[in-house]
Amino acid sequence: MGGDYYDDFYQNRYVAIGYDEISLKEVKFAHSFGVDASPKLKEIFASKHPKKETNNDDKLNASYAAAQLLKFCCEIKEGDLVIVPGKSNEKVIAIGIVDGKVYEEKDSNLLQNCPFVKRIKISWIKQYNRKQLNPQLQLLFNSRHIVSSANNYSQFIDSTTGNFYRKGKMTFLVLNVQTKKEIAVTDFLFVGDLLSLVKEYSDENSLGIDVDEINMKVCVQSPGDIIMYALSPAGISILGLLILLLNGGKFSIEKWGLDISTKGIIQHISEFLDKRKDRQRQKALIKKIETLKIENPEDLCKILVEMKNPREKY
Repeated sequence: MGGDYYDDFYQNRYVAIGYDEISLKEVKFAHSFGVDASPKLKEIFASKHPKKETNNDDKLNASYAAAQLLKFCCEIKEGDLVIVPGKSNEKVIAIGIVDGKVYEEKDSNLLQNCPFVKRIKISWIKQYNRKQLNPQLQLLFNSRHIVSSANNYSQFIDSTTGNFYRKGKMTFLVLNVQTKKEIAVTDFLFVGDLLSLVKEYSDENSLGIDVDEINMKVCVQSPGDIIMYALSPAGISILGLLILLLNGGKFSIEKWGLDISTKGIIQHISEFLDKRKDRQRQKALIKKIETLKIENPEDLCKILVEMKNPREKY
């Protein structure tokens, strides 16, 4: 999907697939045959193109059409994430969330830019330049299929769309490393220092956080991501707040409407850092964060704002 119709997809918040000679009703009918869905849809396709079943290439085309239509119309579910590439020369992609069931567009005015009638509504999250993506996620675009499963790339998609989130039972913190320079092995030692700070803070406040349960995945090829995750949201949250405060030169509390003079978790951790005697180690940690050009986990800021200013309930 995407390509020539990318702009219309994004502007009008949908994705679509061709093969308009096959109706949505026919696809769903074929799907009702379970494991025989694809052969049944091939039969329907062949009945509409009897002359196209004369050679192996045409039979392969019918098989491909059936497989792609079944994926688009029956496998994509509401709430799924979708990724759509732009034109090959634009190097842009869009990531969004499926916002409804597949339908057939009846309004001819909405078919002027893209003629395909089988569509799915999408709430787009954001557009990204391909250069912004994790190198592992780039492999997804090697596929030449109309619809491809991105399940094997889920962790890279998640870390692209958010830097602090919960998935399943795990809480994730994504440290976006923006430096384009080569990274030395010693540059990653700051992670151990951060975990030591989490342990010190936990011990001092009797939080019972086990830092040995905090895991890490490194997907850094300058730039790239360091993904921290654990069952305990407390440990990951404190880790994120330490990054925010140590990275203070580029972090504006006021930007998010958070008052650091008010007693709260940010103030509490800030005071913890201020009274530590090991200043040299702390300065070295800050320098490592600056060297790697680690971005602040702003999604954590958004959550803190929500906690401070809860939305009205209707």
